[in-house]
Amino acid sequence: MLGPDAVAEAERGIDELGLVGVFLHPWEETFAVTDRRVDAVVEVARARRVPVVLASGYPWLSEALQVGELAGRFPDVTLVATNGLQINMSGLGQTDAELALADNDNLIIQTTGVYREDFIERVVRRHGAQRVLYASALPHFDPRLEVRRVQWAAFSGDEMDAMLNGNAEQFFWPTAA
Repeated sequence: MLGPDAVAEAERGIDELGLVGVFLHPWEETFAVTDRRVDAVVEVARARRVPVVLASGYPWLSEALQVGELAGRFPDVTLVATNGLQINMSGLGQTDAELALADNDNLIIQTTGVYREDFIERVVRRHGAQRVLYASALPHFDPRLEVRRVQWAAFSGDEMDAMLNGNAEQFFWPTAA
């Protein structure tokens, strides 16, 4: 559950521990991203100009359109959605993910577990390589396979470089890029 100390922990993580973002996991913590209590944590990220990484694709809690709604409320905060905004890479899940991305320029997807290279290709073609971020999710996924998901897709060298390295630098260490 998103507890009463969530804001203080986000502030401590960034201010004292030097973290470069806020991670929210609605499934593990049992809250919906549409819950207005989330707004206070995202406000911390906004004030400190760091991204919010959001475990997404979880039924009832962080499905693509729900994440899109949160992104719409905070257009000046970068939201990085895990799992390509969906866990089930089929049918309406892909459509909802693409709708959320189309409506929110501040919404980025991670590639972890996205076994449909055509989905990643479509996102890049429609929204640009800057909207896709390679992620391994180690130890839950094998990073060798996860990097292959990007390499197997049809991308230019510049697009692949952005997804595999440059985007992470831009989102998490913007002054270093």
